[in-house]
Amino acid sequence: MNRTRRIRSVFALCLLPLLAAPMEAARACTAVWARFASVQDYNATLREAAPVFLELGFEEEAACAGASISLTPTNGGSIRLDGPGGALDLETRSAEVGGGSSLRSTVDLREARGAQGGRSLEVFRIRPNQFVASGPYVREFDLLINGAPQSAAQPELRVFVAPVARFLTPEQPLRVDFGNLGADPFSSQGAARERPRGDVRFLYQATAPVTMLVTSRHDGKLVHEQGAELTPIAYEVAINGTSMPLGAQKEVHMRSGDRNPGLIEITLDQIGYRYAGNYEDRLTIQITGE
Repeated sequence: MNRTRRIRSVFALCLLPLLAAPMEAARACTAVWARFASVQDYNATLREAAPVFLELGFEEEAACAGASISLTPTNGGSIRLDGPGGALDLETRSAEVGGGSSLRSTVDLREARGAQGGRSLEVFRIRPNQFVASGPYVREFDLLINGAPQSAAQPELRVFVAPVARFLTPEQPLRVDFGNLGADPFSSQGAARERPRGDVRFLYQATAPVTMLVTSRHDGKLVHEQGAELTPIAYEVAINGTSMPLGAQKEVHMRSGDRNPGLIEITLDQIGYRYAGNYEDRLTIQITGE
């Protein structure tokens, strides 16, 4: 009888550790640091969206397999960066309503790739072709992992919008035709007529004050079809009211924006008495951000 009881007590002691193991609580996934990877200066003329990566360091990476992260703007609002020209919009890979008008970007950490001292994953993209004023655009975000706020991690995203500018399709062909010009030989006022002027309207996009360069094939003169020796016609060029020297860069007052109008004015010298025929020149106008 005694032998049987001893065997049963040994089995009971061996079972206790096996029953206790499943009762251990799973460790929470916790971030010890978070930062956005540096982003190249934003160029509004590029067609592709610019990716934004978040880098994370974890207290215990094994506990984070399959976890998801959420980024919500600190103090609410929508996912956009604030700067001198208003807002720079971001796109999210997946978005949910987070509270009020804010958006939430959620990404599975299993998609993360290795980074120095942690993991890195794409969370946002900067929408292309946003012609806002050049300068820094900033926003701070709150980080949540599996819905739990990470108080030690409030990464700040900072993007610099580069100064750029470009022409859009003009509203009309870039051609100025002055028609038939010349003094009336029967009028005493013929040589003193008002100087002929032609206009060309265009559209442009810019993120900064615009610098323009105007060059002329014939050095600012309309040349007769039979050659420059037949008294060419000089002219002046102005863009948005700013007189433009030929062959030299000059800043022109033009505001930043996605679709802005501009005006090129070409004013001829007095025609007076000149050889009959066609006169022409070709202008090349380059536009850049400051």
